[in-house]
Amino acid sequence: MSGVNYALFGYLWLRGKNDPGFGIQLDQGTIIILMAWFVLCFTGMLGNIANTAHAIGLISGAGMGWIAAQRAR
Repeated sequence: MSGVNYALFGYLWLRGKNDPGFGIQLDQGTIIILMAWFVLCFTGMLGNIANTAHAIGLISGAGMGWIAAQRAR
C-alpha cells in the first residue's frame, strides 16, 4: 500500500505543478518530507523496506500526473 501512497503523491505533485487549474498544489514542506523519507528508506538504516514499490509508485504516479497536466492544456 505504501507504493500506492507514493503514486498518489507523485500524481498530485506533478499534476499540481504543471496544471495550475487543477486546484491542488502540494506544500513545499510536504514534498521535502516525503522525498527525504523516500531517500532515507533507500539507505537501509530503517530495515527491510519495499523500496522498489515506493520507487515504481512514485515514478508511475508522477508520469500519470505529468501526462494529465499536458492533456489539460
